[in-house]
Amino acid sequence: MLSGTAGLMALSILLAEMIRATGYSTLPEIAVSFYGEGFRTVAVSWVGVIAVQIVAVGKIAGIIFGGSEALFMVIFTAVFILYTFIGDQVSVVRTDLIQFIIILIGIAFHFIRTEGVMGLA
Repeated sequence: MLSGTAGLMALSILLAEMIRATGYSTLPEIAVSFYGEGFRTVAVSWVGVIAVQIVAVGKIAGIIFGGSEALFMVIFTAVFILYTFIGDQVSVVRTDLIQFIIILIGIAFHFIRTEGVMGLA
């Protein structure tokens, strides 16, 4: 997840102006403009990625709060959809930034507690 975030940050710095010039606001729109309509089938593969995230949040919420994992999956799916629908791509990017910061804090905490990489300080 950290490498994906770092890659997206690098792309945003290097390619932001070119992407803005296309007038598109989502990755599927940009991909279809470059690769044609056939690329939409690749976008369907993201359904699997999203499904895994929904299952994971259901399991984690079930462990933390107790209760039905399936119920938490339904609740958090509704939250994901509403959050993305209301906030558009900007809300997704904002959430990714917050997650990136949390990951960096976790890595820093890990290095502090373990005295560096594999105990070599």
